[in-house]
Amino acid sequence: MTPRTTSRKGVTDMPKGRPAASRGHARSAVSGRFVKLSYAKRNPRTTVVHKKKS
Repeated sequence: MTPRTTSRKGVTDMPKGRPAASRGHARSAVSGRFVKLSYAKRNPRTTVVHKKKS
């Protein structure tokens, strides 16, 4: 049996921006718990994003 080969067509590379860890931390304004940056992006009214000092 020969191994299957997959084409790279349709495979996306990682985004070219900064890594998530260097953007800062997001916190829920309601509960105070830390949340993912993707959650903060979807819920801007109820989250606070603390930017990392450079």
